[in-house]
Amino acid sequence: MAPAIQSKEFFSIQASENFSDDLIRETHWNLSMLNQMNYTLYSNHTLSNESRCILIFETKIPELLPNGTFINGISCYSPFRPIRARAKIGLVFACFFAFSIIYTIVNLRKLAKRSSPSHQKSDVLGARFQWYWALIATSCALTSSIADVDVDRYYLPELPLVLSSIFWHLTVLASICIIWESIRHWGSVLKKRTEDANYSSFDTSPRKYHIEVLFPVLFYFPICLVCIRVLSSKIANGQNFLMVFPRRWTNIELQRSPSQTYLRARPFATDIRFKIGAFFLVASWCVICLFLNLLHQQLKLGIHNPDHGLQNRQLIPPRLIILISLSLIMVTYNTVCAFNFTISPMNVHCDLGFMYGLGWGVVALILIIYQSGDFLSWCKAKH
Repeated sequence: MAPAIQSKEFFSIQASENFSDDLIRETHWNLSMLNQMNYTLYSNHTLSNESRCILIFETKIPELLPNGTFINGISCYSPFRPIRARAKIGLVFACFFAFSIIYTIVNLRKLAKRSSPSHQKSDVLGARFQWYWALIATSCALTSSIADVDVDRYYLPELPLVLSSIFWHLTVLASICIIWESIRHWGSVLKKRTEDANYSSFDTSPRKYHIEVLFPVLFYFPICLVCIRVLSSKIANGQNFLMVFPRRWTNIELQRSPSQTYLRARPFATDIRFKIGAFFLVASWCVICLFLNLLHQQLKLGIHNPDHGLQNRQLIPPRLIILISLSLIMVTYNTVCAFNFTISPMNVHCDLGFMYGLGWGVVALILIIYQSGDFLSWCKAKH
């Protein structure tokens, strides 16, 4: 029987004098036992079979007992490496998202106390939806940022990379929903103020129905499809559209060598499902822009002012324009990642400038501008 132990450009394996042992860095192992257990020694400092993988370094060679048990062996899937750039930046973002969660909970509590007649229940409920999505976005972002620490520290990619990838996509979805609910709530409040001022040309036409009912459906339908794409493997064709099978994310872990990354992880991260999901996200962003434009046109009809051109340009808060612009950067980056694995957060060795500059950095800016705008409005109302 051919020996199962194979050296791939790392250790020199030599037979000892009694031909029953294997000599690795002056450490004697039972060669027959290793062959029986189908162990293979790889050039990436790992010794593994189908069920176990341990690290083999010059200073960390475990002891092999006669029964095939290793003593003082370090698992390949353990936080063995020191903290590097991705982990350090991830910790900074994790601290920010943790603070953002606290701020979001405080705002939800503040909205819960609004019981005065000046705040209608529908207005309060509409405002809460923004913060519900903000809570989801910050929670997913915090989970992904913490997982990024172990993505850097794990010797071989495993569960932390899967968690980081899944919660990155969920953060993008929740962030785009924050902007949608912000615009929807702003339009609802402004229309009610306009109606209270007895501007008469509002909303007797079917356009109100199209804006208030159909547009939310048009927005959330692609979002739901993207969620299905993230959390599922495939959707059955034909009779049952809702038959969803659990998605296997283990392929994204297969980045243990350049060839394995190219043959397994890269095709998984750029497959047709991610491409379709990215275009669905672009469709949701286009729905936001169309909704804002139609809402703006409706507000123009409701304001009779000879100088309404200047006033209408001031109707849309600059904060919403900035949020939409930032979301375009985020959506564009997510779409490019579906075609280019080099800059994708699912790549263990991705370009951190793209990942944190166009990815997590934009998400953080969206939360900062959204939450700071709410804080300034609260201070203005208080004074």
